[in-house]
Amino acid sequence: MVESIHNIPTLINQFIATVDTDSEVSSTYSEQLAELIVEGELTLLQFIQKLGPSLTSDTDAIRSRSVNCLSSTLGSLNGSSKLTKQDVNVIVDFLLSKLDDKACLQYSLAALSTLVKFRNFVPSLNDNLKRLLNAVISEYDPKKNLARTRYESFNILSNTLSAHKDYLITHQDLGDLFVKNFIHVASGEKDPRNLLVSFELNTAINQIFTFDETNELHKEFLTDLFDVAFCYFPISFTPPANDPYKITAHQLKEKLRATISSQTLFAKDSFSNLIEKLTSTNPVIRNDVLKTLLQCVENYSRETVEEYWLTLWNALKFEILHNDVSIFKSHLNEIIPSEYESNIDDNDDNKTLILTLVIISELFQKLEESSSTIQETIIGDLKENLVSIKDKSKQSIIILAAIASQSIHSFNKVVEFVFSYGNWGKYVNVENPSTEAEAIEIDTNEDLVLNIAKQRDLVDNLGFIFTSYFQLFEKLDKNEVNVFAENNKLVDFKDHLLIFLGQLLTNSSSMEKTLKCKVIQQLTKLVTLPLFLNQNENELIFSYFRDVIIGVISSNTLNWEKDIVLKEAISGSIYAIDNDKKIDLAIRLIITNLLDLLENTTDSVTFNKILDIIGDLCINYRILEMLSVRLLNRLIAISQSDKDIEIKVNLFQNIVESLTKWFTKVQTSKQFLTNSWYHNFLPKFFESVFRLLTLHPDYVLVELCGDLVGLIVKFIDQSKHQEILDDFVEAFFTSASSKIIGFERNALDEAVPAIGIFNKAIANVDKAVKIKTFSPAEYLSKVCDVIYTVEDDQFLRIQYLQTLAILVNKFAEDESAIEGKMGEFIGHFTQLTSNSKLSQKDYITFEILIWYIKALVLKVHKLGFEYVNNLVQLLSTSSNLETKELVGRSLMILFTDLKVFTNQTPGIKKVISKVTNLNVKLLYKQRIFEVILPALVDNHKNSENSEIYLNSLSLILKNLSRSILVSHLKEILPLVLTSLTLPKSRLNSTILRSSLNTLFIIIEEDQSIVEGSLAKLIPILLTLATGKIFYRKKLINTEEIRILALQNLIIIFEKYRDLARFKKQTLSSLVPGLDDKRRNVRKLSCDLRQILYTLD
Repeated sequence: MVESIHNIPTLINQFIATVDTDSEVSSTYSEQLAELIVEGELTLLQFIQKLGPSLTSDTDAIRSRSVNCLSSTLGSLNGSSKLTKQDVNVIVDFLLSKLDDKACLQYSLAALSTLVKFRNFVPSLNDNLKRLLNAVISEYDPKKNLARTRYESFNILSNTLSAHKDYLITHQDLGDLFVKNFIHVASGEKDPRNLLVSFELNTAINQIFTFDETNELHKEFLTDLFDVAFCYFPISFTPPANDPYKITAHQLKEKLRATISSQTLFAKDSFSNLIEKLTSTNPVIRNDVLKTLLQCVENYSRETVEEYWLTLWNALKFEILHNDVSIFKSHLNEIIPSEYESNIDDNDDNKTLILTLVIISELFQKLEESSSTIQETIIGDLKENLVSIKDKSKQSIIILAAIASQSIHSFNKVVEFVFSYGNWGKYVNVENPSTEAEAIEIDTNEDLVLNIAKQRDLVDNLGFIFTSYFQLFEKLDKNEVNVFAENNKLVDFKDHLLIFLGQLLTNSSSMEKTLKCKVIQQLTKLVTLPLFLNQNENELIFSYFRDVIIGVISSNTLNWEKDIVLKEAISGSIYAIDNDKKIDLAIRLIITNLLDLLENTTDSVTFNKILDIIGDLCINYRILEMLSVRLLNRLIAISQSDKDIEIKVNLFQNIVESLTKWFTKVQTSKQFLTNSWYHNFLPKFFESVFRLLTLHPDYVLVELCGDLVGLIVKFIDQSKHQEILDDFVEAFFTSASSKIIGFERNALDEAVPAIGIFNKAIANVDKAVKIKTFSPAEYLSKVCDVIYTVEDDQFLRIQYLQTLAILVNKFAEDESAIEGKMGEFIGHFTQLTSNSKLSQKDYITFEILIWYIKALVLKVHKLGFEYVNNLVQLLSTSSNLETKELVGRSLMILFTDLKVFTNQTPGIKKVISKVTNLNVKLLYKQRIFEVILPALVDNHKNSENSEIYLNSLSLILKNLSRSILVSHLKEILPLVLTSLTLPKSRLNSTILRSSLNTLFIIIEEDQSIVEGSLAKLIPILLTLATGKIFYRKKLINTEEIRILALQNLIIIFEKYRDLARFKKQTLSSLVPGLDDKRRNVRKLSCDLRQILYTLD
């Protein structure tokens, strides 16, 4: 802030000199002047005297800036009481006298708008307020002034209303003058900023002042207030570029809507005018009209709405009855879609239907005291559409359902009407109350047998009545709920509806799938209506679902699992399971029957399909627990059966895989502890698994069983985990057999496939528990010994390598033993000469070393990183080519994600068992990559065998996230470009795939990095995308490579400018891609050509 120099003329002159060029600087001078007034160093009289020469200047600009200085200084005073009442009077007189000075008008108005907020501005003193309002009318013509000047006149009114509302209310003559003033100022306004203020003032006037319809002046005011707002309706506005006020069309619409709905006495004009505009064919306008009508119904008085409700109803019913109402879904629990305002655009005609229904509901709710009369009128208007199933039946029932959901009385009235014999009662076999003669007449005039299309429509329409029940129930308080459950009229027709829907489901042709689906949807809705059906009736519906599901499965038709009726019955069953009693019904009537069907199924494909259905129905712990018991018995029976071993293994795998999926699904939904599973499920499970593995050591079975066991262990209470670890170590690392795990072999004496199950189990025990039975050096040494014995079984060897890694990562605390073993291994490879040949034992030794390192770097242990550096050094300095290749290929292992080291329940943030099983740090990959990448880049530049480093990088990149890559793109690019230009003899799909994926990321993240290489890159990518590159009869650029190359070309031509010079060459080169055998390649080639044709 500029320092005060207490030289008043200088401050004034500085303000005048800077105000048009730098408003921020000029404001500092007016703030100093205000500060001097507040501190008593400058009086108002002295200030005016100092301003005098400029205030009376013959130059318009000087005079204008001088008044601006006065206005700005008054604004900085912020209503200070330093200005006396007399001071205020003097300034008011002066400013009013300046209203005829056009050059100063904007700032005179601005000063007056500030002055009315001052504490010592007394409306009655010297008739200040009256004189001000009169002057604005007589001296100020808004039509002759710019928007910024007009804005200040609105500010005078806003500030006056804000500061002197009570005075205006109690002095009717001034209140009337204020309204007159507003109409004068607001008429003909076009500026959006001013309109916002105008609408706000109009709304405030209607809310604050009371108007007497018998008063001619007030009648005139009401007409003018309405006209000065409604003349803009419907308002459209597109904000100009760089709009400083950031005004939106939505703001203007909302403010205008608020104004029109703020005055109940507007009704005679607003309703008729709005209804007239409802005839527009533009959905945006129609929706704007309906939103405004809704707000009017909500805000106008009940008496006013009652006076005009019939007019509104006649207009609104037309909107519903004469339009497609497919937006309303009978199977949902809401008639009006939730979040429709934000989810459906104003350009959508469907929004018009929704808003119309909302207004009808609001009308009915507002006029609840007169609801009987209104209901009779509405029912009378809609009756002809419900006597039979016809075009407008759905529209009519939607309206009635919306009304029914408003109150118990309305619901009962609508239900009685709809299900009376003359309407839909005759279709659902309601007794005819008419005399025999009347019945004959009805029978001859009305076809009681509906065709399939009308049956579908009727079932659909019933759903809206059920929805109204649900919505009304949600609105009721606790006392009303029981009354409604016992006394609602729908109960009277419950038996008829259940029989009618049941007959349609069971008796209709199997070809009528849509009808059956609609029936299931409404049965589902019935079974979920609160306090509506009893247990026997619920059981009836679940039995319907069972019959559909079992019937479709038993039909054994081709692709029966895709049958839409089956899917609907399954979805209905799942949705219907909403309490314990219904869970019992689902288990007893549906799931048990499916399990029985499963036991009698010999075909593996059908077996898996039934398992999938059971899995869909497994939605909570009670069902899962029941399934675990039944399927465990099934597993035991399979393992003991005399079936072919491959069939037994296949069935066993499918059941275990399914149980694992269901277990994870239920845990993700609602967690549960598995303490009881450890003692009740696992012993028999292990017995059957080990029996099967003895006959057939299937590795897929080992993996699947390990996944299930690992999950069970993870969700056992943490306090039990030491005991669990002891059990597994005893069972697998000794010759003893634990009570839980009946494993009778020692996995440290011989290689056993079941070690995979051990791995998954101990990977999921809490990392705080310890192995107590023997030293780390002892068991690590024994694991290594076993690894050397399985040269020819890669899977089994990897299982034991994982065992080694888990033990080192979670349980080994003797660093010296680990370091000694690793030092011995690395030393061996360091001593190899260029002529040395690696034996199979050497390869296994290196595998052991790399898994040691992986176990350590996972927990970011310094020893692990020390040996990562040793590996990098070995890669750089070894004279043995085989060693270099081995190291290059093996680095990938450090980055590979394995189940035993990753979270297998990512949807669960905090485990109920309080177990923390992983000993893995989040950023370990990034830290290793930052060690390895520089070595790969340097060696690639300086080595004759660059493909070793390219291949190593390619394998690593497959296992890295984009977030890690982004910060190293510049370093990686040279290797990527080299990879794409390797000769055929050194090229492979792995390198190409990784390079193309990385190139895509580089272009997406930082275009500038690649820009200089585009001329070289585009031809290379075209060759990969459209040619066929073979080496020794093997296709190198597979479909995946061609697709990746095309995706890179597309992003290049989308992201970079000035590529028109490549257009002709690229279009020509793409021709072979248009005839590629693979559809995805042809499509991407076409997409790229389309992009090229748009290039200038």
